Amino acid sequence: MVRFNLDGHSQLFDFSEIVAATETDTFLRVDQTARLLKYIAEGHTNNISARDLGSILHLGDLGDVNMGDVEQNSLLYFQKTSDCGQGCDEVTQQWRAFSALDELKEDAHTIMGFDAEGKPLALQPPVHTDQYYLAGWRAGDKFGYTQPAEVSVPSTGTDGRSHLLFQNPTTKQIEALPVYVTIEDGLVTIRTTEGQ
Repeated sequence: MVRFNLDGHSQLFDFSEIVAATETDTFLRVDQTARLLKYIAEGHTNNISARDLGSILHLGDLGDVNMGDVEQNSLLYFQKTSDCGQGCDEVTQQWRAFSALDELKEDAHTIMGFDAEGKPLALQPPVHTDQYYLAGWRAGDKFGYTQPAEVSVPSTGTDGRSHLLFQNPTTKQIEALPVYVTIEDGLVTIRTTEGQ
């Protein structure tokens, strides 16, 4: 009941049956192609872009990202729960932060690297994993494993010398000594100067 003044006369009027129901056209819609969140309200549309929405979100706001251990230069990796089963999407399966400084080990089964375009990859282990290999830069602009090649005659440079490898007893650094090598009747002669 509403009391209102009409030409100086105050009277009560029952509006209860005039407004029986109300309706609004306000709703949200996602446009995945345009990456927009559309807020449609009373005949007009507000578009909220993915960039605008993302500017207020942090990675840790997502339900399957655990940022608790994040440190400077951390990487994200996906940890699948072992007993969750195939197709599982439980929250226990998470993206987690990995810091190399927290995971320092004395050895590793696989070495991570990058291809020529910068894409991450894992370096395949050497063929005979029960042997020792050197890891380093190889010909062909690649990093990988190598073992010394067996030769019957050592290679020489333009000056006729080969190189013998030694190890510094203090620093353990590998050192190369240029030498002249001759092989006669199975006898190997090594000289540091030519003719001596």
